[in-house]
Amino acid sequence: MANDHGTQALRLVDKLLAERPDKVTHDFSAATRCLTAFRDDLVEDWRANRSEAARERMAKANAVISVIVGGHYPRGDIPWQHILEARKQLATLV
Repeated sequence: MANDHGTQALRLVDKLLAERPDKVTHDFSAATRCLTAFRDDLVEDWRANRSEAARERMAKANAVISVIVGGHYPRGDIPWQHILEARKQLATLV
């Protein structure tokens, strides 16, 4: 299940990066929902085995979520470069 949510989140972040809307759209919300579902799957994995690797994956997923939420509610321009870097991190998790 984690890969399903992760793959879907990656696809949604790719869509954001391809379209680069000049204002916030529902696509940011959809990406955030998928990312949190992916993180929830990682939490379940960590609860099952309590491994350090699983904990690290959760931490990385949280960082990606933070960047996407920051893009959804920017103080200024949408930070596309940060979103691109977060996308790369997400790809390593998926």
